[in-house]
Amino acid sequence: MAKSGASSTKRRAKTAAEIKADIEAAKKRLAAAEAKEYSGAVKDMIEKLSFKSDFAKIKAAHAGASDVLILELIGAALGIKRLVITQTLPKPRPKKAK
Repeated sequence: MAKSGASSTKRRAKTAAEIKADIEAAKKRLAAAEAKEYSGAVKDMIEKLSFKSDFAKIKAAHAGASDVLILELIGAALGIKRLVITQTLPKPRPKKAK
């Protein structure tokens, strides 16, 4: 009696190249998961500290300085090399049909 619904393809062992590709994909997924974990923990820590009030003091003392410039200078003072901060325009809201 023939097996119903059985596929004609047989299982085969993965090649070394396929295993290596799977390992690389898993490493990327792990790095992304770790980045999410760290970003949440760092965000919580920043919210508990006085960064917001310090930033507001700097902005009030130097009214002509933009937020982006202040953040770039903070990064430079901390020794972060090649830090580039950009600010994009807000996305326009779609107009509602009447």
